[in-house]
Amino acid sequence: MQDNSTRLAPFIKEYVFRNGWQGLRPVQNEAIGVILDTKDNLLLSCGTSSGKTEAAFFPILTQIEKMPKDGVSVLYIAPLKALINDQFERITYLCKSAGISVYHRHGDVSSRNKEEFTESPSGILQITPESLESLLICHGTKIRNIFRNLKFVVIDELHALLGTDRGGQVLCQISRIMKIAEVNPRLVGLSATVGSTESACRMLSKCNDRSTVCPSFGGEKLDVSLLYEYFEDIHARDEFIYDAVKKKNSLVFSNSREETEKITASLRDISAKRHDNGDIFIHHGNISASLRHDAEKALKSPSRHTVVCATSTLELGIDIGRLERVVSLGTPNTVSSFLQRLGRSGRRGNTPEMLSVFTYESEKDNADRYDILPFELLQGIAIVELYRRERFVESAKEKKYPYSLLAHQTLSVLASSIEGLSLPELARTVLTLAPFSGISSEDYKLLLSHLYAKGNIDRCDDGKVILGLGAEKMINSFKFYAVFKEEVNYTVRDEDGKEIGEIPEAVSPGGKFSLAGRVWICERLDSEQRIIYARAAKGKLSSFWRGSLTGIDDKIAEYVKKILSEDEIYPYLGKNAARVLTSARKLAKDNGLLDYPMHKLDDDLYIILPWFGSSAMNTLCRFIRKTTGGIVTSRTVIENPYVLSLHLEDKDIDEFLTLMRAARYVDESKNISLIDDSEGCFTEKYDYLVPKPLLQKAYAGDRMNAKKVSELIELL
Repeated sequence: MQDNSTRLAPFIKEYVFRNGWQGLRPVQNEAIGVILDTKDNLLLSCGTSSGKTEAAFFPILTQIEKMPKDGVSVLYIAPLKALINDQFERITYLCKSAGISVYHRHGDVSSRNKEEFTESPSGILQITPESLESLLICHGTKIRNIFRNLKFVVIDELHALLGTDRGGQVLCQISRIMKIAEVNPRLVGLSATVGSTESACRMLSKCNDRSTVCPSFGGEKLDVSLLYEYFEDIHARDEFIYDAVKKKNSLVFSNSREETEKITASLRDISAKRHDNGDIFIHHGNISASLRHDAEKALKSPSRHTVVCATSTLELGIDIGRLERVVSLGTPNTVSSFLQRLGRSGRRGNTPEMLSVFTYESEKDNADRYDILPFELLQGIAIVELYRRERFVESAKEKKYPYSLLAHQTLSVLASSIEGLSLPELARTVLTLAPFSGISSEDYKLLLSHLYAKGNIDRCDDGKVILGLGAEKMINSFKFYAVFKEEVNYTVRDEDGKEIGEIPEAVSPGGKFSLAGRVWICERLDSEQRIIYARAAKGKLSSFWRGSLTGIDDKIAEYVKKILSEDEIYPYLGKNAARVLTSARKLAKDNGLLDYPMHKLDDDLYIILPWFGSSAMNTLCRFIRKTTGGIVTSRTVIENPYVLSLHLEDKDIDEFLTLMRAARYVDESKNISLIDDSEGCFTEKYDYLVPKPLLQKAYAGDRMNAKKVSELIELL
């Protein structure tokens, strides 16, 4: 392999020497060749702590060092403030001797610093998608000047944006900048966990019509210290965690803010009782910026042992430095998230890569007839084995119908236009943005008519389209800049309409959730009014199942079944986890759970184990309710991500199966028939701006899976 280090700018060579590097890593050497020898985009998809940031910036800075300093040369987009803060320090240090300015811009950056940048833009701008949206709207007349010399756009943690409205927003923003400033920058994507490099390359190429190169570095070895242990007692679990992280720089990940708050309080309580006075911090999106910064600073301090309990806010690429141990409460729903957590430890090469993941089930009610298998433990094992054996990482599914984003970008484009746009100009500007290639002109006309009818857009006497009164208030709020949904509470009412309380997320019809010390089943969801109509149910609910059906890939569900069918006791299982797995396998074998999808548990109680991911499970539940509801004595219920239950008399089994087979279909266009007219189908932030026919079309096309359901029916 050619040594490209000699081609770097002198100030970068000095940086490498000053930091005691023995040489460049393969990813850095490859990136130099692509950046300096081609005009292509670049995707760097390789493991955490592999030097991707330097791989991108070494050759980019080499190219821009002698270019004009006025205007931004490099736009760096990242999904998290913490990541930008971390990279800001690193890139500023790297660029200092070359006189290249580095600015960062997000909600925690002072107004003074933001004004300084907009008045005299230059060098590198590090920014979140939300702050970039603000820049486009509030400083529309300055965009051309700010980006007139833009040569590169670096998108960090690309996997976190793929297949989401937020990722689509970034594509829109880049496209808009290119049109306004008349530039065609090269795009560089960075990620440790891209499932499909082909789809990620397509995403990058969509913006600028350049080819995208993705160098291959060979398979990575899963060389970590990994432990899965199982506890039935929460207090014993927390004591075990405390002993595992005591006097080690550690991260304790949870899958929700509620769980993060609980484990933080528990570890602090244990520390106080033992008179340890340990440094135990908390980090999630609902606490203040200063508290988050305190946690990040403490982790990086070489003179203290720090434990930080966090949600996914610390999963992404922030360089924590000497982190020694990662603990995970339960398992994430994706291989990608597992790898991100794994990658927080063992960085910089001066500490062994140590990962301890503890997968727990919450306290059980032995009378719960549905909790027949330790699904969280099984899912955790499936995720490890999928990656270890097949290097599988989920591929983001590109949205067919991103109508919520379409509505948002329509208003954003109008907000940045001083005089408004004619209808043809508006359609030409918006529909040519990268994410909207599959949107027909007829659908866009329907959306515009709806926005007009609701007062969100208006037409002047000269025919130009401007923002309406309804949208002006919305645009003036900083919340408009984000396209991801903030945490919004849903009111829960029982069958009599009595208010029970609130929960922080929507629950699909048939889903279970906990509230006010009881378990509830969602009967109907009014997304527009944010009301869940529910009925009380028996039993307890594992923290593994929070009610919403999101995130689990079909491949993971299939591997859960595979894990149950094997005999191997995996070396990373603790004593209790191995015992529980062995018992689960015996139960599955003795009861034929792997041989046939439908099983009788009680006189009229049946369960279906389809081994489906989230999308197909949602479709199956809807299909049964819609096609066989007349003979099912109680509504079909999703008990957890892997189990669906229904009450059915033995005499009705044949009719039930006949109805299922008769209604079976594969044509995805028929998905919409499973959606009730009363459903809002609100899944994205700005769906309330979209007419119902388009919402139903988007839900049916992007969130349902008829093919898997059809395959299951063939087995019944």
